[in-house]
Amino acid sequence: MAATCSANFAEPFAHLEGGRCQCPRYGYVLKGQIYTDSESGRQIYNAGAVFYWAPGHVPGAIEDSEYVDFTPKAEFLELIEGVRRAMQR
Repeated sequence: MAATCSANFAEPFAHLEGGRCQCPRYGYVLKGQIYTDSESGRQIYNAGAVFYWAPGHVPGAIEDSEYVDFTPKAEFLELIEGVRRAMQR
């Protein structure tokens, strides 16, 4: 995934349960600096970091970044459908 500086997924996730992504994600930051906000606060990840994001997160980018993440297919499809419905409003 490529994310440009200041990318923030809060708006597309606003209509999801709790206003946050409910998919667990495992990933690796290839380039740049990303973050995730959750009820426990903000976590920042730099290039080379491995991460796990529990359900209930909102990701974003502090600088132009690239990362790869993995999530269970069923939860990911629910996320995409929820974001699609939100964008049609």
